[in-house]
Amino acid sequence: MGWEPPQGAVFCAPEVVSEAEMVWCHGDVGPWNMAWVGDEAVGLFDWDFLHRGPRVDDVAYALQWFAPARSDEHALKWHHFPAVPDRAARVRAFLEAYGELPAFDVGEAIASRMEMTMALELSLAEAGVEPQRTWVAEGSQVRGAAEVRWVRENARLLTP
Repeated sequence: MGWEPPQGAVFCAPEVVSEAEMVWCHGDVGPWNMAWVGDEAVGLFDWDFLHRGPRVDDVAYALQWFAPARSDEHALKWHHFPAVPDRAARVRAFLEAYGELPAFDVGEAIASRMEMTMALELSLAEAGVEPQRTWVAEGSQVRGAAEVRWVRENARLLTP
C-alpha cells in the first residue's frame, strides 16, 4: 500500500487540513460514481476530486448520499426511496461495514464536509470551471446552505 502521485501532479480538490491520519480520499463517493451488479457495488470510478484528508472525510461525504443526510422530500423524490428511510439504521450499517474509524460526530462531520464541498464548488465556479460556474449561477450555494442547516437541525436522525 502507499500510492504516491506523479511528480508535479495537480489536484482539483485541496488537501483537507486535519490532525487525523491522512489518507487518499476519493472526494465524490456516491452511487453515481459506482459500478453496480444488482445491489452490490463492484467498482468506484471518477477520481477527479482525489485529495489527501482524514478517512472520515470520505465517510462523511458518502453518508450524505447513502443515509441520506437530506430532507424527507429529497429522500423520497431525489433518492427514490419508497418511504422515508431509517437514517440512523443506514448510518449504523454503513459504519459497521466500513470498519474501524475514530469516534466522530456524524451530523457535524457530514455538515462540515458539505461546507468544504460548497467552498470547492465556489472556487471552481469563480475560476470559470464548468459545470460549477453554472451550478453556482443557478443557486447551488443557497440550496447547499439550506441542506447544511437541515443536517445540523436533524443530526439526531443520523446518530447510529
